[in-house]
Amino acid sequence: MAGNYDVCIGSWDTFAARYLAGVKVQFVCGISTGSMINILTPSGGEGTLQALKGKIFAAPQSSGTYRMMRAVIKELHDIDLEQYMRVQNVDNPAAAVTLAMADRADAVLSWEPNISAGLVKAPDMRVLYNAGDEYRKRLGKELPYFGIAVRREVAERDPELVQRLDQAFGACVNGIMGDVDEAVGLTAERSGFPTEVLKLAITSGRMALKHLSMSTPDGRDAVRTAAGFLIRNGSLPRQLDDGFFAA
Repeated sequence: MAGNYDVCIGSWDTFAARYLAGVKVQFVCGISTGSMINILTPSGGEGTLQALKGKIFAAPQSSGTYRMMRAVIKELHDIDLEQYMRVQNVDNPAAAVTLAMADRADAVLSWEPNISAGLVKAPDMRVLYNAGDEYRKRLGKELPYFGIAVRREVAERDPELVQRLDQAFGACVNGIMGDVDEAVGLTAERSGFPTEVLKLAITSGRMALKHLSMSTPDGRDAVRTAAGFLIRNGSLPRQLDDGFFAA
């Protein structure tokens, strides 16, 4: 927003909210899906969403991820997390997993690779709900998650920038998924997560890296469909117009 960066990575809905508020930002491509977003229960915990009624649910409430999960569960299961459960705010996704490991919450919201980091240490915890998987089952589409945005004036100044960024991140995603062992070996030390955690996150299908270009109708349709979920649940004020998509 301040103009300090030309290109940024983040959750697509955060960029969408800022765009609708007047920030001159455009979305280039998605690079991961909502399969990264999960609800985790401690060992011996409940086995269904419905069984969590009235229970303690720890989640980073200020995150776009929380808003996305809340919208998906409301739409697909007619459950409002904040009315159905006792939501306890946590600072970050790692803190949520720590509460599950310590059995101090009945369920927690987190995302990869924090989920796998917890499962490596406490393999008897359970992944109860995967937002991206449930969304895909119902709609037959991917739920976009992290992606790349660019300041509009930068894209206008260099018309080929968007295409180069799109292709570069597509190549990164394809390279990682094409040889997970090599990718994990190259990046684990700098990521802050052990090799086995990153490998589990990817091979489990939860850290589902997928390139979704906004230069394609399918890419734009996937984002607009997901935006509809957030609009109906009060997290976005209106639908995105063509100006949001760096195509």
